[in-house]
Amino acid sequence: MVMVTISASYGAGGSVVGPRVAERLGVRFVDRAIPVEVARGLGISPEEAEELAHNTPGRWPRFLAAMASLSYDYAVPMIEELSAEDSELVDHTGDYLRGLAQEGGAVVLGHAAAVVLAGRPDALHVRFDGPADARIDAAMRQHGINRDTARAALQENDKLRSGYVAHFHHVDPTDPSLYDVVLDTTRLDWQQAEEIVVHAAGLGDRRGRES
Repeated sequence: MVMVTISASYGAGGSVVGPRVAERLGVRFVDRAIPVEVARGLGISPEEAEELAHNTPGRWPRFLAAMASLSYDYAVPMIEELSAEDSELVDHTGDYLRGLAQEGGAVVLGHAAAVVLAGRPDALHVRFDGPADARIDAAMRQHGINRDTARAALQENDKLRSGYVAHFHHVDPTDPSLYDVVLDTTRLDWQQAEEIVVHAAGLGDRRGRES
């Protein structure tokens, strides 16, 4: 069994490297979209599940929209008005991730998976990051956008992702102690990052089988 969690800041290559790692390890890739299985567990209709999976208007995107307007320093106290449904969705997502770990593994991008699955000997927790200016350059190349657009996207995405983890899990996602491997993917190319994670996951899988 192989379980890899990837936390990646904007422009650090998580959405590119993650699927490649999953393919090479022969496991499912779970991205930042809310899995349909989670929506079903909440009793949401297939149409609502589709909305969640594609970040169209719905309960979860409203949370993201609220986070977008907040600075990281003030994110936690200012979003207490979020409904119990939002917390319930996070709880179900955590249950879903733990189920994946039990059922055969996956590569999971986002969802604070390193926190949810902390302490599992069969899980490898990875962080991709790098200086903001270098990540802006990477985003420009990846998405074909100009610098101002990439800078705005970086600021918003980093704020959203940090705010999510801080509010629901009470940790800073940039804390290196949460991860087994921390890579500056603006210095390494993404192929090198892929190789490192695949190799490290193989070592972790052997340790998990032996424990």
